[in-house]
This record gives sequence, structure tokens and C-alpha cells, in this order.
Amino acid sequence: MNAQIKELTEQLPIATDVQKSIANRLESALTKSGSAQSRLRMASQSLNALSKKLTDEESGYADIFARIFEIGALIGVDNKKPTEPKATREIWFDADSPQAQAILANKSPRKPRKNKSVADAVPTQELIEAFMRAMASR
Repeated sequence: MNAQIKELTEQLPIATDVQKSIANRLESALTKSGSAQSRLRMASQSLNALSKKLTDEESGYADIFARIFEIGALIGVDNKKPTEPKATREIWFDADSPQAQAILANKSPRKPRKNKSVADAVPTQELIEAFMRAMASR
């Protein structure tokens, strides 16, 4: 059990079993996963449920804790600015459409690929001579 929670509940003028119940409920909120806001709200709801089961004086202490945690949940709301949507993929248009023409006007043309042809790879004269030698050796 968390020492701070135990120390706090022992200072309250309430029965030992109520102290233990409050401490267990707060300890449970510490061990759960989730956002701070949801865990604070869970602790508040748990203490509200406990307060309804107790006598007037003991109920008041549980109710105070419940209200403190409810206020903490309100403070725990994430106040981040909304993020801008991420850039989406480029939309494809028909090449003749005005939108496509506007996109193409802003882009620089691609450099043409250098394709090797058969004539560049092997000189024609050598190819013919090799073919003739192969035919003559048959």
C-alpha cells in the first residue's frame, strides 16, 4: 500500500475499516492504466459509491475525497492544441483535366531515361561476322 495514502487516511477521525477502504480504492486508482483524467474520475466515482454506504460523518470524508478527485479530473483534461491533419497523398487527376494541367505546369519535366539499344551494346559489323563464322563452321 502507498505510504502517503496510508498516512493520510490514518489522520482521519474515522473507523479503521473505512480508512482501509478509502486507501484500497485510491491504491487501485494508482495501479490502473489509462489517462490521468480517467483514473482520477474512477477514484472519484469509487469514493462516491463508498460514501453512499457509510454513516453521515464517515460519509462526509469520503465525499470530500471524491470531490477533490473529481476536481483533479477536470484539471487533468488534456489541453493540447488540436493537431493539424497530416498531408495526404497526392490526388490523381485525368491528364486533360484543369487540376492536372495546373499540377503539371508547376512541376519540372523529368529527364528522359537513357535506354541502351542492341546497336549500342554490340557493334553491328561484329555481330554479322560472328554469325557468318558460326554458319561456316557447321
